[in-house]
Amino acid sequence: MRLFRFELGKLFRLPMLWGFLALSLALNGLFLMTGIHGRPWYTYVASVLPVTFQRTDDPAFAAGLDTLPAEEFREVLRAQAAQPRNVFDGMDAAAVGQAQAGLLGVTGKWADIFARKYEAYQPVADEIAASGDAYDVYAAEATHDYQVFLIGVILHAALTEALLLAVLLTLYAFGCEEQNHTDLLVFSTRAGRALNRYKLAAALCASLLCCLLLYLLTLVPFALLYRLRDFLSMHVSSSFNYILVGVARFPFMVWKPFRLAGYLGASLALGLALVAVFVLGAAVCGLLLRNTYLAFLLWFTVSVGSLALPMLCADAKIWGGYFLGLCLPVPVWLGQQEWFTVQGISTFLPWQETVCTFANLAVFAVLVLLAARRFRRKDLC
Repeated sequence: MRLFRFELGKLFRLPMLWGFLALSLALNGLFLMTGIHGRPWYTYVASVLPVTFQRTDDPAFAAGLDTLPAEEFREVLRAQAAQPRNVFDGMDAAAVGQAQAGLLGVTGKWADIFARKYEAYQPVADEIAASGDAYDVYAAEATHDYQVFLIGVILHAALTEALLLAVLLTLYAFGCEEQNHTDLLVFSTRAGRALNRYKLAAALCASLLCCLLLYLLTLVPFALLYRLRDFLSMHVSSSFNYILVGVARFPFMVWKPFRLAGYLGASLALGLALVAVFVLGAAVCGLLLRNTYLAFLLWFTVSVGSLALPMLCADAKIWGGYFLGLCLPVPVWLGQQEWFTVQGISTFLPWQETVCTFANLAVFAVLVLLAARRFRRKDLC
C-alpha cells in the first residue's frame, strides 16, 4: 500500500496533470457556449412542463398550453405536438434492418447476423410502443439537437480528454524512471520489477478519478445552463428523437426503455470502463517499450490503425474484419453518441459497445500480464 500511495502521489504532483485538466475544462466551457442559441427554447419547454406534463398524447398537454400566455414559443410547441406520434407503434424492425443493410451493402452470413440483431430488437420496439414512452415531448423538435449536444459533444469531449489523460498518465508512470535514468536503481530494490503492479494500480486510480472530475465539472455547468434536471425524466426513445444512418433518419432505437437519467448514467459508467481499457492498453505499450515517447508513438499508431481497419474492410467487403475493427476500443469510443442503440450499420450485435468494452478489458488484462511477464525476464542493461 505504501508503494501504491507513493506512485499515486507522484502522478498527482505532476504539473502536466493539472495543466491538462485546466485546459480541458476551459475547452469544455467553449463547447458549452456553442449550444447557447438553443437555450431559450430548452428553457421554455422545461418551464411549461409543470403545466403541460410530458406526454403529448395526454389531453392535459394541449389544455395546459391553452393556460399559458400567448407567445411565439407556445404556438411553435403547439404545432410540433399537434399530432402525437408513436414511431414504435407497428414498427417492423426487420424492415429497418434490411434498409440499413442495403446502405452498407453487407452480404452473406454477416447479413444474416445483422438481420438477427433487428429480430432481437422487435420485442423491445413492441414494449416501447405499448408503454407510450415515444409520446414524451422531451425537447420537442429540438430533442435530437439536445441529445447530440449533451452526449455527442459535451460528454464526448469530457470522455475524450479523460482517455487521452489516462494514456499519458499510464505511460508516464511506467516510463518516468527510464526518463530520469534511475530505472536500474529502482528495479534493483527489494520491490524490484513487482513495482509495475503498483504503477498500474496508481495509473488506473488516477485516471478514473480524473475522469470523474472532468465529468462532474463539465456536466454541472451544462445542467445549470440547459435545464438538464427538467429533462432527466424524459424517455430517450421519444418520437422526436432520431439517429442518422447516412442521410436516412431512423428512430432512436435503444435496447432498453431508457429515461435520460438512466441513459446518461449508463453512458458515464461505460465511459469509466473504457478509461480502464485505455489504461491497460497504454500499460502494454509502456511495458513493451521503456521509452515513453516510443510507447506513445506505438499507442498512437495502433489507435489510428484501429480507426482505419473498419473502413478498409468495409470497402473490401471483408465483413469479419469490419466487425472485429468495430469492436476495438477507439471505434467504440467514436460511437459514443449512439451507445445502447442498434447503431445502424456500426454494430452487428445487441449491446455491442458494452460487450466489446468488457471483452477489451479481458483481452488487455491478459496482454498486460504477458507484457509484465516479458518485462520480468528482460535484461534492463
